[in-house]
Amino acid sequence: VDSATFKLAVFPHSKGKIQNFSLVNTRTGEIITDFETQVTVDVADPDFSGFSIYANTTHHVNSLIFIFKGKSIMQRELPFELESKNLRSLTPGDYTFIVKAYDGRQGQGNLLESRQGAIIVENNAAVTRFEVVNISSGEVLRELRDGATINIGDPSYKAINIRADVGDKKVSYVKFTLSNGYKHQETQAPYTLAGDSHGRYHRWKAKVGHFVLVATPYVKGSAGQSLIVSFDVIDDPASNSRSQIANA
Repeated sequence: VDSATFKLAVFPHSKGKIQNFSLVNTRTGEIITDFETQVTVDVADPDFSGFSIYANTTHHVNSLIFIFKGKSIMQRELPFELESKNLRSLTPGDYTFIVKAYDGRQGQGNLLESRQGAIIVENNAAVTRFEVVNISSGEVLRELRDGATINIGDPSYKAINIRADVGDKKVSYVKFTLSNGYKHQETQAPYTLAGDSHGRYHRWKAKVGHFVLVATPYVKGSAGQSLIVSFDVIDDPASNSRSQIANA
């Protein structure tokens, strides 16, 4: 049997003229993540209004059109970008975009590739904890947990407010509701049950009784994760602050 020598050439798989997409923080220039088909973003992220999407292409592409929310957006030079001004108004939900790549300028010439992507917008804002603060000093007296007891007979607790912590999330407002029918809405930090004036806490006029407190953060009208605690208010001058710390 005659023998022969064969050479096998293996060519890398071509991903097309549109290679992938990048979620970019335009304020810092940071590429947050690369993605093939979809990306998830948090509307409560402080940098959300600066997010944009780049279409990463080969050198064959000379112009590109994004089709997003019924609009055609022409991109004539690198980076081919779905700019942040088109994204910052998005509310939680699913959004699709179509990208068309051309070898000519102004979206002319040959259509090299058409590709679809998706943006998943979530609201991950959450009230993570409540804190009882002294309105005079601003001192955090304790974390207010479910089942706690606040003794307003303790001199340290005579003038207090309750603050909701939302961590590093950017929220539009926080709604507070007490089981006695009291309601309050705060549009700026610090987010407190009784409000404040330029950071100076107002006094919550606490009365003896059992209460359920609910605080819910909102971003662009969308509710995030609420925090609910039940607690009791007593007036017992004979008890000292140590009992409140033990109850924290």
